[in-house]
Amino acid sequence: MLELGFLLLAVAQPPSQPPPPPAPITGITAKLGREDGKPELIATVTSDGKPVPNVGVTFSLVRSFGDLTLGQDTTLDDGTAAAPFPAGLGADAQGGWTFKVALTSPETLAGQAATLRVESLAAPSSAAVPSRRELWSRSAPWSVLITVLALAGSAWAVYGFAGYQLYLIRQGGKDA
Repeated sequence: MLELGFLLLAVAQPPSQPPPPPAPITGITAKLGREDGKPELIATVTSDGKPVPNVGVTFSLVRSFGDLTLGQDTTLDDGTAAAPFPAGLGADAQGGWTFKVALTSPETLAGQAATLRVESLAAPSSAAVPSRRELWSRSAPWSVLITVLALAGSAWAVYGFAGYQLYLIRQGGKDA
């Protein structure tokens, strides 16, 4: 009898209807703003001039070998989403940054993107600052250089040892 009660409860509930499809996005804008004195990236998502809430947004920095994700947010009722501008971020050769704002959810909107070019943020350009050894700069950090050279040196040492052994075999087993 208990089983029948659960069955009736499940049948008595109205079927759930799928959510309405999201409105097509007609505009993604990105700008640089400040909150509490700290710089942040702000994206606004609109559809026919009206803000679109609850859209997933990913903020990325465009680099030579791919995009560096800086943060993710969901748009508010006013259609805006924000991510903090990272401190100490090295600029490109022109002394600025190129950011990409991409929509990630819902799936029907995923992939749409906009870019933002920031030329100055009251920070000196990379041309005026001596090059620091960082992963995104032209000069790699010493720890990375030493690791790569040690690995390459180890491989060449194995090749040298194998060549020396082949030389000894060719000499007929005599010490050279």
